Amino acid sequence: MAQAETTVAHSNTVIYQRLYKALSVGLRRQIFVAVCDPVPLRDRLSEQLHAGQSASFPPLITVRLNAENPNFLNAIATILQDNPHLKQSKLSPTFEIIGIEDLTRKSAPLQQRFIRHLRLIERHLPQLDFSLLLWLPRPWLGNIRQAVPEFWRWHTGVFEFSSEVDSFPEESTPSRPSLPPPPPLSPLSEGEFPLVTLQFKPYSPLPIPQQEWATPRTPSPPGLDEAPPEGLDEGHLNPPESLERAADGREDTAEGETPLAVSGELQDSTQVTLEAPIDPQESGETVLEQPLEATDGETPLDPQTDSPESPPSEPIPLLFSFPSPEELEQLKASYTLESIAQGFLHLGQQYRDRIAQGDPSRDILTQAIQAYQGALDCHPTLPLAAEVLNDLGNFYWMRSRIVSDRESRRPDSPEQAFPDLEEALICYQTALLHITDPQNFATTYGMIHNNLGAAYGDLARYRDFIENMQLSIAAYEEALKYRTPDSNPTKYGSTQNNLGTAYWHLAQQHHPIENLRAAIAAYTEASQYYDPSEDFGPWAMIQNNLGTAYWNLSQYEDSINSLKKAVIAYERSLRYRTAKNAPAACAATQNNLGTAYWHLSTAENFSSRSKQDYLERAAAAYGIATQLAQQLSHQDPPIPVNFDCLATYNNLGLVHYQLATTDGFLLPTDIKLEYLEASLQAYLQALTAVPPDSEIYQTAFNYIVRTVQAFYQYGGIQGQNRALSQIPGPLLPQLLPRL
Repeated sequence: MAQAETTVAHSNTVIYQRLYKALSVGLRRQIFVAVCDPVPLRDRLSEQLHAGQSASFPPLITVRLNAENPNFLNAIATILQDNPHLKQSKLSPTFEIIGIEDLTRKSAPLQQRFIRHLRLIERHLPQLDFSLLLWLPRPWLGNIRQAVPEFWRWHTGVFEFSSEVDSFPEESTPSRPSLPPPPPLSPLSEGEFPLVTLQFKPYSPLPIPQQEWATPRTPSPPGLDEAPPEGLDEGHLNPPESLERAADGREDTAEGETPLAVSGELQDSTQVTLEAPIDPQESGETVLEQPLEATDGETPLDPQTDSPESPPSEPIPLLFSFPSPEELEQLKASYTLESIAQGFLHLGQQYRDRIAQGDPSRDILTQAIQAYQGALDCHPTLPLAAEVLNDLGNFYWMRSRIVSDRESRRPDSPEQAFPDLEEALICYQTALLHITDPQNFATTYGMIHNNLGAAYGDLARYRDFIENMQLSIAAYEEALKYRTPDSNPTKYGSTQNNLGTAYWHLAQQHHPIENLRAAIAAYTEASQYYDPSEDFGPWAMIQNNLGTAYWNLSQYEDSINSLKKAVIAYERSLRYRTAKNAPAACAATQNNLGTAYWHLSTAENFSSRSKQDYLERAAAAYGIATQLAQQLSHQDPPIPVNFDCLATYNNLGLVHYQLATTDGFLLPTDIKLEYLEASLQAYLQALTAVPPDSEIYQTAFNYIVRTVQAFYQYGGIQGQNRALSQIPGPLLPQLLPRL
């Protein structure tokens, strides 16, 4: 034991010396993070730093965080204003911020406000003439790293001290140099750090990947115990079908050569779709209703108690709309804040039920946010605060994906998505701070990290792609530490699927081979925890994703083997994704299968017969995909598919053209002409769907010219006339001069 204590003391001494040297340099705009849990040890370390100051040591000034108004930047500004000599000094001062641990038992809104102030540092860093030393307890270290990545990017160093209180060598330390105490801090002025406005126009439902929702404590009302559509994990909302994301990118090829990357335009290209992160929800889930109660073993943080002067503790009448300021004051005069908070939660859960029934409009989401936030404001130490904050984060996350009143796709402008995404991240991170013992609350802890991964994945779409995708992966992997196959195999499988999708997206820009292998491993693991006979939708989706990951890997290494594995995965998916039970999903996977077969047909070490067989299989798959897409487009209302039909028609035309014109296939003339006719029909189908002045139109027209010329090559004038008889009359004046 004595040896261990000596080792710890030596380690802390070494870390202290590193911190002391870093501070002694006196550079401006440095951000140092010191991690120390026991307050007595932190105070001794701080005293030691102050005692070690000399004439050449930059000023070190202590600022205790005001937990009721955690605006430490205002406190620093006040000190600089009252001590002008600090600005005139050649040595840049360092402000050490202590007292952050006091926020742990404060309300969620106060914790969120502190995180917002950290975020502001990035904006003001170029103008700062000082440095910062933040003393953090360990739980705050990880949460700040994930919740405020823009702040974390600028940190200079992290100094982690042992948690042993007496593990620092005793030294005599004089008292600190004192500065005149600053005047009391003024309250945060309204609008100084603008919050997200809650007033938005309504919108229509949109396809989304899932977020998880806090597990309810009460039975479901009748009529809502039904399995949601594919794509929701751990939740009670039933969003529409999720997106299958396309693998974006494009490479041109010579005429008739190998199809390469995905394209939204009509040219020699292929496309493979990947589905969004989806967490399938078990049937029979219940809807969260009031009142929220603490789970076994959970101790609410500092619950408020009634006093003789408090209003009588009685149930508040059910709220059916958010009260005006005047009405809220009347409620506060008649009921305890705990009762009012329960009323707000009941109101928020009504909105949540409406979302579950298919009305996730911006207006409803905004009112749900307002109600949940009102509950937290009235009762900062609300029992189940982690669950409430998780659901609040989900509402912000859902609202971040809204473009407008009528559009259901994601916003293209970061300004539309950032505010709500950042609020969602703050809510999730703050929720994690309320769970001091993750092992005893493993279900909730894993759920929040899963949602955090989805939010970071969305943020990566708009900025710092690699960094945010890595944070998304880290969050999913953290979730899997607490969401195990034994505790909940379905949830474990769904998070593995999300992890695979995150790795797949990261592979598009960063270390493709390494990350594609990781995606394949995650998808393979996920597929083991679904029974295709019972969960055919999720299982088939994961097989589709696995096939896409193998297809991508084939572009970098082990091409033939990876393509064969992609084909196997796609064909497994199609056992359950049939035209009858999932036509849109079936079309997407058939399109992917066609691409994999087409790439196999280009392998050099296959015989002509094998190449012809692969091309015929590709043509069959593309044909099913386009036929289903055509049928779905004629339904009322039309059902969209998540791949580019024009590119698929283009691919179908190219495959038939190659079947007809490849000399090694030794086909009779009549079969070649049949393939050319199928090729011509595919190009004409694409041509009729685009405007004449578009580049896509011109590309398709060029292919039509080439195909008609092939008709003449293999069938003479009779063959050419056969082709021209199928050309629409308005096209002939433009076509004939090119022959």
